[in-house]
Amino acid sequence: MFIDVHWNTKAVIDSMGVGVSVFDNDLNLTIWNQKYIEIFEKPLSEVYPGVPFRYLLQCEKSRGDFPGDIDKHLEELKRNLRNNETVVAEFRTRQGKVISSTHSPMPGGGWVGTHLDISAQALATERIEHAALHDVLTGLPNRLAFNSRMEEVLEHESRTGHSVVLMLLDLDRFKYVNDTFGHPVGDELLKLVTDRVGGCIRKNDIAARIGGDEFAIVLEARREDIRDVAIGIAEAILHEVHRPYFICGNEISIGVSIGICVVKDGTQDQERIIRQADQSLYRAKNAGRNRYDYFEMIRHGD
Repeated sequence: MFIDVHWNTKAVIDSMGVGVSVFDNDLNLTIWNQKYIEIFEKPLSEVYPGVPFRYLLQCEKSRGDFPGDIDKHLEELKRNLRNNETVVAEFRTRQGKVISSTHSPMPGGGWVGTHLDISAQALATERIEHAALHDVLTGLPNRLAFNSRMEEVLEHESRTGHSVVLMLLDLDRFKYVNDTFGHPVGDELLKLVTDRVGGCIRKNDIAARIGGDEFAIVLEARREDIRDVAIGIAEAILHEVHRPYFICGNEISIGVSIGICVVKDGTQDQERIIRQADQSLYRAKNAGRNRYDYFEMIRHGD
């Protein structure tokens, strides 16, 4: 009995739950299944026997579905396949779909590609990672993320010669709001404060919620401008946070105390910087609250 091996192979591939593509030693497509077309959302006119892999990549590139460099990708793929190495690649399309592709070399040359849409898994992972580094209520970075970002800023400052500012913010009368109006109102207040503070800082400045009613801001600027920038932002925050809030029919007024530490001595000692900013915050509160206290860590002789 005659058996069409190619037809049987195609039938098996078509029944698989993953996208499959088979390329020969000349990097031309020989076999594929419908799932392959669906995962990559390819027009039917684009996929035909013998179509070069480069052409498929060029089509994806023109649609914004291939973010990499085509020549580099091809050279790396060919090199790995020559070494009989399986190649795993993961990328995101213009629509946000995340695709994982595995290219396994065949004994006679060429490769078999299997392709999976892993968008759901990738989204779940991103949510877990985001939750680990962000405050659930305000969406701001949490203390862990803030410490990491501050370290990056200090390293950047050491290369550029810019000065860095750490601001520690503590809301005045927040406990009174929680005790008087309840925690739901307090939570809404924190979100409104977050919005107002966000409107006072620049695009590249970093704000975080590091405690119940405690916030931190890191910013950098040229050494000669840093004092004006820091004080300007602090005064804007004082004004915005102090404006009345209207929540659930209640008019609420609070203030904010701000401790400012300007780093001009090149130190990257985060603990020392935080300690100085915390001392400035303590002085601001003792001086009557709803104000800032400014401190410079400066080299001797500056």
